[in-house]
Amino acid sequence: MIELDRVMEPDAEVVSELITSDAYPRRYLKFDHTRPPAERRKQYYTTSGILGWAVAAAIGTKIGNPDKEVWCLTGDGCFNFGSQALWSAARYEVPIAIVIFNNGEYQANRMIQNFYKGRMQQTGKYVGVNLRHPDIDYLKMAGAYDIEGESVSDPELLGVALARCKRAMQEGRPYLIDARIKRYYEGSDSDWHDFYSVARDLPRGAL
Repeated sequence: MIELDRVMEPDAEVVSELITSDAYPRRYLKFDHTRPPAERRKQYYTTSGILGWAVAAAIGTKIGNPDKEVWCLTGDGCFNFGSQALWSAARYEVPIAIVIFNNGEYQANRMIQNFYKGRMQQTGKYVGVNLRHPDIDYLKMAGAYDIEGESVSDPELLGVALARCKRAMQEGRPYLIDARIKRYYEGSDSDWHDFYSVARDLPRGAL
């Protein structure tokens, strides 16, 4: 968020769908309410746990505000609910930034499962959480829609990646950054995932 704050314009439009990281834009991005509304940053956020709307909402925000810089901040789980909106960004040449906060899981689900202090918490076998095995290649997904992007796991390289993203927007192109972030909260080290194989006739939980 600190790196994003450095690169964003003072009047950027921020569409965020981060669920377990929802507090960080408000904590680290500067929203200067002393500036007139038309000249300050704005943040648009989901309610009621709706997933998958951020990319489409960012596209709509840019179409409605073509002179504003629009940043879409989305979790990897959320992105998978609405990734097909990339087609609209490519078809209509909508220059938005899409930053995927990629922790490889539905972290909110693990948090809730821990809350109940049951068998999943005790065994570290969290159901419906792991988004790895296979890992999802978000750059290939973007490339399928003819959208450029890059993956970043080294914090030292994030600033220059965001600068390339900003330059692509200024040149009239959407751009996607797959930002690999750490998992946190109890059970973050669990790599367990439910598995079965239709091809090999393996039953559920066959790991």
